[in-house]
Amino acid sequence: MKAGTLPPRQKCLTPAIRFARGRESREVAARLAEETVPGLRGLDGKAAYSKLERRYGDLLAALQWFIDEGRTDEALRLASWLAPFWMTTKRATPLVIAGLAAVSAQRGELERAATLVGAAEAMVAAQGFAWPPDERPHYERIVAIISSSNDADKLERVRAAGRAMTPGGAIDFALGSCS
Repeated sequence: MKAGTLPPRQKCLTPAIRFARGRESREVAARLAEETVPGLRGLDGKAAYSKLERRYGDLLAALQWFIDEGRTDEALRLASWLAPFWMTTKRATPLVIAGLAAVSAQRGELERAATLVGAAEAMVAAQGFAWPPDERPHYERIVAIISSSNDADKLERVRAAGRAMTPGGAIDFALGSCS
């Protein structure tokens, strides 16, 4: 495994993640997002929202699979399609932001990863909860990559600046000029 990459997760945690193991299923989920999200603002907005809501677990599972497999282009493409849905439904959660930080770390974009980790940490603190046990090791690997960098001091300053971001600002930052 090359430096700056995250190892894939070892186990499937939910039925939705097991769903994402099939190549066709991941592609169907990605196509669903691409075709449905633009309709959120149209006349069929309620139907589009309902369709995404029903398949949200599958969409997140596909996104997680792309991240775990290091397929960052696909992860960013799916995330960019889901961003309007996240913003509309206020689902820009710390776990989504941390997943986007993982994509940035895999791409070697450590400043972006550090900023996003800071934003996710601020969201966790503001919401008054701790990292879920199944997500904590993943978060800790991203932090370890940032901390072991030659520019660790600079990245810690960037991480601190990320703590001032809003959830929407973090999503915009994560997807801006990445693809």
